[in-house]
Amino acid sequence: MRPVWGGALRDRIAGMATPIHCSMRGLNVYNRATAISARSIRFQKDVLMPDQAVASLLTLAVDRTDDCAEVRCSGRLVAGVNDRLYLEVSQLIPSSKRILLDLTDLTHMDSTGLGTLVRLYVSAKSAGCALQLFNIGKPIRQLLGVTHLLSVFEVIGNNNIRCG
Repeated sequence: MRPVWGGALRDRIAGMATPIHCSMRGLNVYNRATAISARSIRFQKDVLMPDQAVASLLTLAVDRTDDCAEVRCSGRLVAGVNDRLYLEVSQLIPSSKRILLDLTDLTHMDSTGLGTLVRLYVSAKSAGCALQLFNIGKPIRQLLGVTHLLSVFEVIGNNNIRCG
């Protein structure tokens, strides 16, 4: 069957494509009607994800001492949340001599996360600050190894033992 988009049916469908805002969840839901035939209409819901749900992929905890800052990262450092890490750590660079990124609970990193680490390294190096990676897991170590960045970063393990 061919879709029918004439007259009253088109006006009815066009009137249904208005957003419905759910204030409890902060979501915008759009009802979009797709005409399959003159007798049946199928509705699809498009749900837009709020920024809070995307940000929950990565959690950061910052501990500061005199001239050292430790940033504990948990979750996934992927597209959409990488700027959060960059903004948080770049604010620490001017007032710190050493920044320690604790990646113990970081489970996954994609190319944008890798680019964020490189940007932070360059920013810290140009400001005279040391950026160190602490307790990197096997997947992150493999990613840094494949991209030949393991030798660029200062990687330390438990008890401040240098690993790379």
